[in-house]
Amino acid sequence: MLMNEVLSATWAAMYIPGVLTQLMSPIRFSTKNSNQYGAFVSFMLLLCSIPVGFAAFGPLLGAAIAATSIYLLLNAWVLALWRFHALRTRAQVVRTAIMMNFLLALFVIAESVGFVTQLNVAMISLTLSCMAVAKVGYLIRKGQMRTHAKHEGKLPTVSLAVPARNETHALTQHLKSTLKSDYPKLEFIVADDCSQDDTAQIIRSFAHDGVRFVQGITPTDSWIGKNRAYDLLYEESSGEYIVFTGVDTRYEPETVSRLVGYMKHHKLDMVSVMPQHEKLTTWSMLIQPVRYFIMLLTASDVHPPVLSTTWVIKRSKLKKYGGFAAFENSIVPEQHFAKRANAEGKYRFIVAPPELGLTTFKKPSSQQETAIRYLYPRLRKTLSNHALFTLVASLMFAYPIGYVVYSVLTEWTLVSTLYAVAIITVFIAYSRIIKASYGGTSVVLGLPYFLGGFISMYVLSLRSMIGYELDTVIWKGRSVCYPVMMSSLNKDN
Repeated sequence: MLMNEVLSATWAAMYIPGVLTQLMSPIRFSTKNSNQYGAFVSFMLLLCSIPVGFAAFGPLLGAAIAATSIYLLLNAWVLALWRFHALRTRAQVVRTAIMMNFLLALFVIAESVGFVTQLNVAMISLTLSCMAVAKVGYLIRKGQMRTHAKHEGKLPTVSLAVPARNETHALTQHLKSTLKSDYPKLEFIVADDCSQDDTAQIIRSFAHDGVRFVQGITPTDSWIGKNRAYDLLYEESSGEYIVFTGVDTRYEPETVSRLVGYMKHHKLDMVSVMPQHEKLTTWSMLIQPVRYFIMLLTASDVHPPVLSTTWVIKRSKLKKYGGFAAFENSIVPEQHFAKRANAEGKYRFIVAPPELGLTTFKKPSSQQETAIRYLYPRLRKTLSNHALFTLVASLMFAYPIGYVVYSVLTEWTLVSTLYAVAIITVFIAYSRIIKASYGGTSVVLGLPYFLGGFISMYVLSLRSMIGYELDTVIWKGRSVCYPVMMSSLNKDN
C-alpha cells in the first residue's frame, strides 16, 4: 500500500508540472528559446510519468493515463516547433491540454464509481456500432440517384473544369473519356498546376479537340495549390454549371447530361458524387471504403458528406458563397460550399449508380496520399478530436475483436456475444459502403479486407495527425501543412 502511495505521488509530481508547463505557455514562454525549453521540460516529465502511471494505477487506468500522456507529448513537441503563428500555436496547445485532461478526468470518475465494467463497455460498443450502421445506411440510401433521365428543354451551359498536377499517368485517358460527352453546351478547361512532368504538353495536345489550356500560378503561402488551380478554372470558365473533376475519373457519353438533368429535376445548386470504382484491388479495398466510412460517420448538417472526385455547382452560387478565395487554405473547399447549399436545402450527396457512367481508379500511392491529406482535417485538426475518434473506433472495432479472440481461447460469455454482435454490425456498415462504391462486388469478398481496412484506418489517421502537427504532409510534391493548419484561425474551417 505504501509503495502504491509513493508511486502515485511520484507520478503526480511529474505529470502535473508537465501539464502546467503547457498551460503556462501563453504567459511565460514569449520567446522561441524559452518556448522550446518549456516544451522540453514538459516532454521529459510526461515521458517519465508513463511507466510510473502503469505501476501506480494498474493496466486499465494506467493505459488511459498513458494514452493521455502520449497526446500531450505530441502537444509539447508542437509547442517546441514554434511554427506557423506563435499565438495560434500556444492557444491550440492550451486547449488540447485542457481537453485531454478533461477526458481523462471523466474516465477516472467513471472508473471510480464502478461504471467501467465489461458489460457496460460492451453495451456502449454495441450502441456505437448500431448508430454507425444506421447512419451509414441512411446516408447511402438518401444518396441513391433514382432520376437518370437527361435534361429536356433549354440546356444550361456547362464547364468541365479539371485541375492537373503531375498527372501524365491518367490525364490522356480522362480527357479521351470526357471528350465523348453527348452534352452539346459543354466547354473543357484544364489547368496545369505547375506540373513537373509532361502534363502541360498532354493538355496542349488536345487543343484541336476543344480542350482549353490554363497555365497555373505558383501559390502563395496562404493558398493550397489545388485551391489556386480551382480558382483559376472558376475565373476562366463561362458555364452556368461547373463540373469540377479529377483526372482519375472516367466518363461515359451521357454522364454530364444525366448529372445536369438530375440537378435540374431536383432543383439543386450543388451535388457531390461518390463514383463507382473501376478495379477491385487490395489497396483500394483497404483504404477507400474506410475513408468513406469516416466521411459518412462524421457527417452532419453542418458538415455534409462531400467528395472532391466529382462535384457540380452553379456558378451563381459559387460566387455567392465567396468563391475559392474565401477558403483558400481549406483542404476540402467544396465542404464549405456544400454546407451553405445544404443549409438552403439545395445540396445532395450522390452515390453513383452504374447507369450514371462515372467511374474512378486511383493508384495505391495516390489513395494513401489522399487519405493522409484528408483524415486529420476531417477531425477538425485537433489532437483531442483525434483522441476521441481513436477511442470511439477502438470501442467499435479493436477492443471487440480482441475480446472475442480472447473469449474463443478461454471462455465464451454474454459479454463475448455482445462484442461479436458489435463486430457484425460494423461489418454490415462496411459492406454497405463496398456495395455502393464497387457496384456488384460480393459483400463476402470484402470480408478478408475488413480487418486490414480498419488497421489501415488507425495507421493512416495517426500518420495524418502526426504529419500535420509536425509539418510533414506532402501532396504532389508540395507541403500543405502551413495553409491547412493556419486555417484554424478561420472560424468557418
